[in-house]
Amino acid sequence: MEFENVVLFLQHGLLYQEFSNAIHFDDPGRVEHCLKIFSIWFQSPSNSSGLYTSELLHMELWSEEFREFWRDNCLVNTSGSPKGFMPCDQLGEYVVREIKGLIQHNHTAANDEYLQHVLTRLVMDLLDVHRNTMNAINATNYYQHSSNVQSI
Repeated sequence: MEFENVVLFLQHGLLYQEFSNAIHFDDPGRVEHCLKIFSIWFQSPSNSSGLYTSELLHMELWSEEFREFWRDNCLVNTSGSPKGFMPCDQLGEYVVREIKGLIQHNHTAANDEYLQHVLTRLVMDLLDVHRNTMNAINATNYYQHSSNVQSI
């Protein structure tokens, strides 16, 4: 039983790594393949995981034109890095996180108005300003993923 659990754990870990690599290297076909396997994993009598399964099964009913549209638009790259692709919903979560970070502790109607109508529209521009400033001063850009170790 322990051996079976270890094998399942390794299998799931390898598939999750494959899914992560497919996202980072802009391969929506591999993403779609992994999602099919995830739909099997998410099958459960509980409502929460059953929703994932039903949504993933809807992908099988899509027309080829819509599936191609999804493949063309499911991943975005805002950094220009070859490993900088991310799902569209992850970009949306980034934008929401940045907007929440801009909310001032002394919240008033005036600064709420400014946040909603000015700053929220500039989130991606502020990201570009940050990147350009980092490049202009030759600051080290620390990615949030591992890098290869170089032997001496």
